[in-house]
Amino acid sequence: MIRFDFVTNNLPLKILSLTFALILWFIVAVKTPAEQEFAVPLLFNNIPSGLRIAGAFPEKVNIRLVGSQMILHQFERQNKRLTLDMKKLEEGPVSFTEIAKYLEIPSGLSLTRISPSRIEVQLIKDLENQP
Repeated sequence: MIRFDFVTNNLPLKILSLTFALILWFIVAVKTPAEQEFAVPLLFNNIPSGLRIAGAFPEKVNIRLVGSQMILHQFERQNKRLTLDMKKLEEGPVSFTEIAKYLEIPSGLSLTRISPSRIEVQLIKDLENQP
């Protein structure tokens, strides 16, 4: 016959110990800072009609974030994108500096590195789609 009194013996103490262990694990998981690098796709939004982007530009921007592992994991699952708004721009060279302001970083995370830190593109007339 199998005896289960090893489970039920001191049951309140065992439940209390398990609860304490789970709380301690949660505190460590939330408070322990971690650092992770992400490759975030770069998108251009609202390109003025009659213009197009010429030349090469990076498809992704590499960012490094520091924060709790749980928030970093949530950020990773959200599939963030870096979207640069081209509205009201004219033909010629365009430079985006301070790229970090275009990226939505959740509270609890800090941006430690972004590469490239500046995006430069050339807007030219789109002769293929002209009437």
